[in-house]
Parts: sequence; structure tokens; C-alpha cells
Amino acid sequence: MESLTTILAYWKRWLEFAYDPQDRHIAKKVFHWNPKAASKTNSNTQTTASAWELAPETYFLHDDWNLIAEFSKISAQIKIQLAKKTYLWGLDISSSL
Repeated sequence: MESLTTILAYWKRWLEFAYDPQDRHIAKKVFHWNPKAASKTNSNTQTTASAWELAPETYFLHDDWNLIAEFSKISAQIKIQLAKKTYLWGLDISSSL
């Protein structure tokens, strides 16, 4: 990735990825820059509030090496995860790979 200082605040992103012991992609977090939050300060400590806001987290489910589903976690308070995408792996109509 490349760091750009001239990019618009709307497009600023911070990405975090997690992998399991077999190096499969299991989680992704995308943080969006919020310039309004960056300009606010805490009156008690005089520190700037966090301007990075977490978008819905994405988790990946695998069957061996095949990705079979992507789930989206709405917030930390909600335990339910919604399936964003599902994948089906197998032979095609001609029974070949």
C-alpha cells in the first residue's frame, strides 16, 4: 500500500486482516476516517478522539481451502452475523473441474 497525504478524507481507509494457522484469510476490518471526530477533543484529557470508525467486520468461513461463506458482523453488541455471500464448490455440468 502507498500512503498519500493529498487524498480526500472520504477515501481514507485503514485495513486489518486476520489469518488462521493454515494462512487462510479469516477476518477483515475496514476503518473509515471521520474528519468530524478527528476535530473533537476530550475536555478532561485534551486528547483527540479516535477518528477511525469501524465499518461492519467481515469473517470468512472455509471448507479446507475453499471459501464457502462471508459473514458480516453489524456491531459488538449484536451477536448475530449475517451471511453476505456464499460460495458453492464442486464439479461443473460436464463433471470436470
